[in-house]
Amino acid sequence: MERLEYFRSGGSLPARRGGAKAYAARAARLTALWTTWRFAAVEVEIAFRQWCEASEAVSATAYAVYVDSLRRESAAAEHLAERYGSAPSHPA
Repeated sequence: MERLEYFRSGGSLPARRGGAKAYAARAARLTALWTTWRFAAVEVEIAFRQWCEASEAVSATAYAVYVDSLRRESAAAEHLAERYGSAPSHPA
């Protein structure tokens, strides 16, 4: 079967799963969830650095900000994994 015939027969991925628009919508949702998680992960890195560098006077507040950012990152990661599954783990 030639490539053009394959796509016309509905053998392509977007065609088998509801068309190109549905495929694009799923890709957009995945991208939005991944972006939300990634921003939360960066926020954790920043909060951790700020906590490590905080003076004693603001250390407790910096720690609370760090823990709160960890909760948000965890929630975003769980939502992403629930919706799209998690990547297979590889032994270190």
